[in-house]
Amino acid sequence: MMCCSGVVHLVGGLTGLVGAWMVGPRTGRYGGTSTQRKRDFERMDNPTNSLLGMFILWWGWLGFNCGSTYGVAGGKWKLASVAAVTTINASVAGGFVAFVVSYVAKGGKFELHYIISGTLGALVSITSQCAVVAPVEAFAIGAIGGALTLASHELLTKVLKVDDPVGSVSVHGVGGAWGVISLAIFAHADFTEVGLIDDSGLIAGGHISLLGKQLVYLMSISAWTVLTTYAVLKPLDLLIGLRANLVVEILGADLVEHSLSGSYDHKTRFVFDELHNVVGRVSTHWGKDKEVDELEKLYNKLQATNRANYILKLRRGWGETNRDSSRYSSRRKYNWTGLVGNNSFFLNGQNEPNQDPKASNLRARHPSGPQNLNRNNTTTDALAQINEAFTTD
Repeated sequence: MMCCSGVVHLVGGLTGLVGAWMVGPRTGRYGGTSTQRKRDFERMDNPTNSLLGMFILWWGWLGFNCGSTYGVAGGKWKLASVAAVTTINASVAGGFVAFVVSYVAKGGKFELHYIISGTLGALVSITSQCAVVAPVEAFAIGAIGGALTLASHELLTKVLKVDDPVGSVSVHGVGGAWGVISLAIFAHADFTEVGLIDDSGLIAGGHISLLGKQLVYLMSISAWTVLTTYAVLKPLDLLIGLRANLVVEILGADLVEHSLSGSYDHKTRFVFDELHNVVGRVSTHWGKDKEVDELEKLYNKLQATNRANYILKLRRGWGETNRDSSRYSSRRKYNWTGLVGNNSFFLNGQNEPNQDPKASNLRARHPSGPQNLNRNNTTTDALAQINEAFTTD
């Protein structure tokens, strides 16, 4: 417990820093020649799962910090009780600071990644001394830890231009470093029979020597971690490479390697949506300059197709996917007008095509009716018609 902010979190954060520096930023993250790769690189792909993950970690942190006493006999139950209270207090303080910082910095908005990083940074900060600080002091430790986490992330990504997509360097590295130092400031000597720590921090009347010990501990871990990580990763980078290719980077490892929300055929280079319809194909003749733009177009088309499939499933019911066994095409009986209709589609399942020129344009080109729009065409043709309807003024 007394060393986890250092040997666990600080090591992990510094390892991530060295790795991020060696791999380099994502394509287009800090400018470049690409005209199509204009993503919001701070946007989460799945905010719901990210928030759920934070709560899972939050709950697990209680078990970790309290369980690090390795029992309840003797005075261990007292340490576990204090650890539970201080862990909650610190995390609440870090989350509160994150809310305030986000509201001020983002013009009245509560950015989810701020709240997650601030809360987790506070949890990392309290881990080293959770059993030997007062509950009130835990609020200060968590608040400072959350603030340092958010500030360091902005410094790292905006000024130093080190691309850290999930904020691991700030949460674990900076939060861990503050946890190591804050122990020498706030800790109280353990007077239970467990004898977890004999020295007190500066606020509790302790000697400054404890701060010196913690700083030496901090520098030792940092030096060992940076050198060891570089020594391990550099040969791997030279032999097999650390960076993913552009197809994996832009289309995503979830799609290319794990077939989530679609799939990618490595032999034919076809990209499929989640219903196994052909979205497009990765060409080997694009050239280096054009490859980024074309892959970004393909990615955006895949996202639009999956959103369309989801809307249509909600409209018609999850059981009515009605696809054939063909690998590269399928036939639909969907109401495509819902994709370009107004909000009444989402409210009551009906459209007002006369009030939407895009919907009217799509209906005019298919007089047989929207439900027959793709009955006799391949999915690729239908998607082209939908894309045209989206972009037609």
